[in-house]
Amino acid sequence: MWPVASIRRPIETMKFLQFALLFPFVLSSVWAQQARESQAPASQGVTEQRRVELRQTLKAQRAQESNNSSRNSDTPPRRHLSAQERADLRQQLRQQRP
Repeated sequence: MWPVASIRRPIETMKFLQFALLFPFVLSSVWAQQARESQAPASQGVTEQRRVELRQTLKAQRAQESNNSSRNSDTPPRRHLSAQERADLRQQLRQQRP
């Protein structure tokens, strides 16, 4: 009977160690999941608020741009440089460089 008891004791010890090591792991993973779920609604609210702020800013910028474009349509288009004028400007820039 003694040899059977010596074999059985390490097996029970091994099972206890497995339980003792796995139990804290399971508890920590459950706790982490609950913490993540409790933070999710708060972060969604912040995300939604940020989205609304960005949308309002973009609308204001687009309205301002449309006002600027309507003002610019009243002014005549700018004159483009001819090929000779561009060549003259390039030559002047070359002379100014050290």
